[in-house]
Amino acid sequence: MLIVNKTKKVLIDTNIWLYYLDETSEYHKKARNTISLYIKEGYDLFITCQIIREILVVMTKFNPAKEPVSIKNSVLKIREILKFVALLFETKSTQTIFEELIIKHNIRGLKIHDANIISIAMENSINKIITNNPEDFENIGNIEIITL
Repeated sequence: MLIVNKTKKVLIDTNIWLYYLDETSEYHKKARNTISLYIKEGYDLFITCQIIREILVVMTKFNPAKEPVSIKNSVLKIREILKFVALLFETKSTQTIFEELIIKHNIRGLKIHDANIISIAMENSINKIITNNPEDFENIGNIEIITL
């Protein structure tokens, strides 16, 4: 994906992508509309490798209420997303930002994953994240949290 806009950037969290892909979700239409709106407004959309792994975990794990998606179909859905979203990777600089964040904010446990996502966003000058779990990212870095 070619990134052309230096200022209008947004990172999209795991839960939004899961809603986007799951037509049975009550948030499916909202997720699709929100992503479409940001594209129309000229934003560059981003995802991290960690978010991709999280999507795959949720899609393929056993859930008594829902049939898991096959591995092959899960990978195909990720490829579909990557056609219009830029994939961000961790770097040495990201690691430094990550360490500073977890020390500064005394981050522990599962919130470590959230701090990692924020450190990648910060490294790439992204100051917005779309999520339906705002509490995951509150008080970590200087990022605007957008919910559906």
